[in-house]
Amino acid sequence: MELEAGDQLDTSVVLAPGTKRSSYLAAMEEAKKARGSGSASSGKRKAAAENGAPKAARAPSAFHLFMKAEVARLKAERPGLVHIEALKQAGSNWKKSLAQDGASSSAVGAQDGASAAAGGSAP
Repeated sequence: MELEAGDQLDTSVVLAPGTKRSSYLAAMEEAKKARGSGSASSGKRKAAAENGAPKAARAPSAFHLFMKAEVARLKAERPGLVHIEALKQAGSNWKKSLAQDGASSSAVGAQDGASAAAGGSAP
């Protein structure tokens, strides 16, 4: 029996000086059986994986969709562009698009407010 990744040394098992590793591992196995299989943190993961249902994939966010399209566009414009530079430029473009969206929506809101004050109807 070998220790698995994530197993911790059990301090409740006291070994006499000169005890061999094999007897320590046997004592660890007995202590593990007494506690139950696995650790408390891995129990949820194992249960989720054992039920057979595949985990549903998340829908891509607006940022992810923008970045994917923008990086592809930038690389098509400049084929020699390094990927990290394309990502930096795409991120900068995302930030600019947020600022433009915010400015245009506040301008539309101000325009609607001015037309409502003048007695006009909002579109």
